Amino acid sequence: MHNVRNDFLSRPVIYIDETWVNANHSPKFIWQSSTSQGGLNVPLEKGSRLIICHVGSVDQGFIPSAQLVFQSKSTVDYHEEINSEVFKKWFLDLLRSILFCDTDIY
Repeated sequence: MHNVRNDFLSRPVIYIDETWVNANHSPKFIWQSSTSQGGLNVPLEKGSRLIICHVGSVDQGFIPSAQLVFQSKSTVDYHEEINSEVFKKWFLDLLRSILFCDTDIY
């Protein structure tokens, strides 16, 4: 048991999360001088969507080569594409770490 505890305490603490970004993602408002003629030139449609999953720690930041990024094939909630098969394959390729997950179900 002592060896297991020491092994457990020597592992890095890693956090995991996921998000998405649309190709035409932009702020609704920008700072602009009163003499400027410019403005945002963004298409009305959202464009294609990337799904992004990554892991990181307080000490190490994002873990190199641990990200999962792919283009969505759907316009509905991105959680439909992060299913248990996709998550499990990605997860098993990650570091052997202590991992704190949010409440999303895969």
